Amino acid sequence: YDRYLMDRAILRNTVDGARDEGRYEGMKEGMEKGLQQGMQQGLQQGLEQGLQQGLQQGLQQGLQQGLQQGLEQGLQQGVYQEKVDNARKMKAHGIATDMIAQITGLGSDEIERL
Repeated sequence: YDRYLMDRAILRNTVDGARDEGRYEGMKEGMEKGLQQGMQQGLQQGLEQGLQQGLQQGLQQGLQQGLQQGLEQGLQQGVYQEKVDNARKMKAHGIATDMIAQITGLGSDEIERL
C-alpha cells in the first residue's frame, strides 16, 4: 500500500508539474502575442495620430502664410494703384512727366502710357 501511495504521489507531482509547465508555456505565449499585438496597435495609432496632427498643423501654417502673403500683396497692389491714379490726375493737370515720376516713384515710360 505504501508503494501505491508513493507511486500515486509521484504521478500527481508529474501531472501537476506538466500542468504547471503547460500553464507557464501558455501564459508565456499569450504574453508574447499580446505584447506584439499591443505594439502593432500602438504603432498604428501613433502613426495615424501623428499624421493627423501634422496635417492639421500644416493646414494652419499654410492658411496663416497664405493670409499674410495675400494681405501684403493686396497692400502693395493698393499702394501701386494709388500711385497710378495720382499720376493720371497729375498728368491730366499738365504736370511734367519727370516731376510725376519723382513724386510717385513710377517710371517715365509707365507714366507716358497712362
